[in-house]
Amino acid sequence: ILQGYKGILHGGVISALMDCAMVHCLFHNEIEAVTADLNIRFIHSVPITAELDLYGAIIKGRKNLFYMQSELLLKEKSMAIANAKFMLKDKIKQ
Repeated sequence: ILQGYKGILHGGVISALMDCAMVHCLFHNEIEAVTADLNIRFIHSVPITAELDLYGAIIKGRKNLFYMQSELLLKEKSMAIANAKFMLKDKIKQ
């Protein structure tokens, strides 16, 4: 289910993991925000059985908008990089 091509982690799973890393970074800073824009650069294929490191960081914040970045690493080699904008949860039009 998590596999794309044979032995490779599906890009949608990688995207979800990277989005989650950024959300947890925001939660750690007591910020409740949702993804407004997400761009991912897939650099290398990720083996389905790989042990990975995943990082998320706030690059800058302005009023209701936070600029975020996450990186997926395999043995210190960058496999994917994501850049995103998050909007404060209270500011979403319903």
